Amino acid sequence: MTTDKERDVAANNWNLMHVDWLIEYAEKMKSSLELFEALGSVAADRIDGFITELECLKTDYSHE
Repeated sequence: MTTDKERDVAANNWNLMHVDWLIEYAEKMKSSLELFEALGSVAADRIDGFITELECLKTDYSHE
C-alpha cells in the first residue's frame, strides 16, 4: 500500500513532467508565432508595393 508521502512524490513528479511539457509547448508556439510575424511583415511589404503599383496604374488611367 502506498503512503501519503509516496503519493505526494508521484503527484509532484507528474506535475513536473506536465510543467516541462507546457514549457516546451510554449517555446514551440513562440517560435511558430515569430515565424508568422516575420512572414507577415514580408507579406505586408509586398502588399503595400502592390497597392502602390495599383494606385500608379489608377493615376495613369485617369489621365488618359
